[in-house]
Amino acid sequence: MSRYRNIHCFIWNDDKFPFLSDNCQLLFFHLLTTPLSTPMGIYVASLEGLAAEKRWSLKKYIQTFGEGLGKGFWKYDERFHVILFPQYFKYNQPANPNVLTSWIKHYIEIPDCLLKYESIQCLKTFAKD
Repeated sequence: MSRYRNIHCFIWNDDKFPFLSDNCQLLFFHLLTTPLSTPMGIYVASLEGLAAEKRWSLKKYIQTFGEGLGKGFWKYDERFHVILFPQYFKYNQPANPNVLTSWIKHYIEIPDCLLKYESIQCLKTFAKD
């Protein structure tokens, strides 16, 4: 089964994204498309593992990760190694209720942490809209 993530073309019209460093823009795409990611915009991954996957030094990865973190493109729980894209559902809507049902297996694998519950709030907000 092929896996993919949507990347909206208007990302270049965003008020923050075009002004990120080139490394941070590349890291955004890496975080969004890593095989560790899930279809729900939240997943578990250590920065060490992601840096190794990208073949960057850990220092470079952490520095670049911090840039995007500071701009709010993603959130990170250091204790549980959970990454959340808070605006994920704005650009990656579930196609139908069956898709939501299929996401449950991914959701239960996320450790209990604040970002897990924040992701559900993001989905609820999307569903209300």
